[in-house]
Amino acid sequence: MTRPAWAEIDLGAVRANVSAIRKHLTPGTRYLAVVKANAYGHGDVAVAEAAVDAGAEWLGVILVDEAIRLRDAGIDAPILLLHEPPLDRAADVIAHRLTPSVFTEPGI
Repeated sequence: MTRPAWAEIDLGAVRANVSAIRKHLTPGTRYLAVVKANAYGHGDVAVAEAAVDAGAEWLGVILVDEAIRLRDAGIDAPILLLHEPPLDRAADVIAHRLTPSVFTEPGI
């Protein structure tokens, strides 16, 4: 049985939070907004756009498909794959200008 539930995401608050955090960073420090798992269920594209608008230089996701979804939505910010992608996704990583995490010998 399911119950009706929803969350209203205030993208203005997302922007304000990113801006507030950036004010405390050492000059030259880059800000990466983690939007994995559909921004924790809050809408990856909308949250990513709000974060980038507010000054996030990078976005972080786990899956190649999450990153491709952001690219397909027109998001051009650098995207870090926070987990090493499967080797059979290397062509997608290159084609979509993704930065992979690499921590195994085959991944290198």
